[in-house]
Amino acid sequence: MKNFELRYGGAKLYFGSGVIRNLTRHLGGVRQAIIATGRNSARLSGALEDVEKLLKKAGIDYKIFDRIKPNPTVDVADDLAEMAWKEGSDCIIAIGGGSVIDVAKVSSIIALNGGCASDYLKGMEIKRYLPLFVVNLTHGTGSEVDRYAVLTENKSKVGISARYP
Repeated sequence: MKNFELRYGGAKLYFGSGVIRNLTRHLGGVRQAIIATGRNSARLSGALEDVEKLLKKAGIDYKIFDRIKPNPTVDVADDLAEMAWKEGSDCIIAIGGGSVIDVAKVSSIIALNGGCASDYLKGMEIKRYLPLFVVNLTHGTGSEVDRYAVLTENKSKVGISARYP
């Protein structure tokens, strides 16, 4: 398969064998990254190891947040945002499917603006956000190309969706 690039809305998508090797081209100025992932798929696919090697080679420090499960809750997004803020992260790299991407979207907002996930899912103004890079391991939800995130709010047990910038 020939490698190619596609732009959709504000997203740039890269397809093809080995395109992950180009990740560091887009990380100019990044000194600290958070890798957001689930518990298994990123490791089993080899994508996590690939990204770690690239970051090490580029001299970028990183931490791994691997507590994202299917149908994630707002608490998980809050925890990832807190980690990104405490570590002084310059970006979030999401490796996984829709749940991982949705958590990373919301966390990238909270990390710079404060508050909690529920605030933004209910319409709090988004002023800025950390850059988000995605290594998509599934193609079902479309989260990698849309402006929405779906998380479950624990208190009400209701899923909430909100626009991502």
